[in-house]
Amino acid sequence: MARYVVLGGRRFWIVSEPEGQGWCARVLELTDPQGQKTEEVGIDATGDTREAADNAAQRKLQRMMRVPERRT
Repeated sequence: MARYVVLGGRRFWIVSEPEGQGWCARVLELTDPQGQKTEEVGIDATGDTREAADNAAQRKLQRMMRVPERRT
């Protein structure tokens, strides 16, 4: 499972998979215009659900890039 995120003009995938009783998400940056190459960003997050893990990883990424969180 993956979530596509664009922050500061850079493109990322947040990739999550089941781990034990919860989920683990990690962040990859798309490094070429076609989106064929990725690099590990070094951000991992866990949560009880896939959404919780993805949201935690996205918040860490936003803090790393100093992009404000969107409130809905």
